[in-house]
Amino acid sequence: MKHLLLSLLVIVLASCKAQAPRDVVGNWRADSTEVTVRKKIGFFKYAFFKARLAASLVISNDKMASGQLGDFQFVNLPVHLNSGNPDRTGVAYKINLGSIHQLFSGDSGEDIEIELWLLNAPGDTLRVEVRQSSTGDQFPMGEVIFVKR
Repeated sequence: MKHLLLSLLVIVLASCKAQAPRDVVGNWRADSTEVTVRKKIGFFKYAFFKARLAASLVISNDKMASGQLGDFQFVNLPVHLNSGNPDRTGVAYKINLGSIHQLFSGDSGEDIEIELWLLNAPGDTLRVEVRQSSTGDQFPMGEVIFVKR
């Protein structure tokens, strides 16, 4: 009997599709935001490349994200719940964009790992911090303020 109940519980939980909260679901757009790419050039030495770029983000009910950040386009990436306490960190969700070769013309031209950190924001705006994570230490590249379309 225990196994039957456990099996039913597993089936019910598997059939429940996790949904993204309503405040992040939708079509988002930012016409212009400043982003900085950091390139390591030596021991504790870095070069920085800045540009203004447009961004778009579509988050569906099933926690999948698609969009564009500068020259980089992404499709159907999972939106992950932040492992930390969102009330303390301010970061509710993360989207790992993976390895990006070029975010904008004139950046470092190296492959970098980038994450989008979705911050708590009220109403029809969505604050997203762009974080470079390929060097082992998180580097804040910029903040994008998206407006719901």
